[in-house]
Amino acid sequence: MQLHSATDLDGSVELDDLDRAVLWAMRSVAVGRADCPSLRRTFYDLYGPAADQILCGLLVMVRLLGVRSAEGFRLHMPGCSAVSRDEVLILAALAAVQDEGLSDARAAADAGLVRLVGGPLDASLSSALRYVAELLSDRGRRLSRPDLAPCTGADVARRRTIH
Repeated sequence: MQLHSATDLDGSVELDDLDRAVLWAMRSVAVGRADCPSLRRTFYDLYGPAADQILCGLLVMVRLLGVRSAEGFRLHMPGCSAVSRDEVLILAALAAVQDEGLSDARAAADAGLVRLVGGPLDASLSSALRYVAELLSDRGRRLSRPDLAPCTGADVARRRTIH
């Protein structure tokens, strides 16, 4: 799923362990590997019996993003150390939904997702994001709200569609 390394944010994005687990899960479900035993074990260790529900929610969210995104979006292969701008936008949007009291973070995340999908968010995608963010909040866990760097037109032109 890697296309143009020019949009990679290597070293410029700080992700904690939960961010990395969610990123790994998004990448895995995008390539049809939601059944990975290591991935399931990681989420089971984090969330117990809710692990399968979270992985299914991530599957629905990633598939909806792929279908709703006008230009497609960019996810790297599972295990890749690089992080794309699109991946950071998705993580930041999930974190912003978890921290609904922070209106500036929510507005920035919404703007990033609108750029990502190429138009307004529909109800199904918004519901999927809220549902996944709520599931990830179980046991008091929070995503780290990775910083959103400005997205340029060149970044949008380099995306690859995932369906």
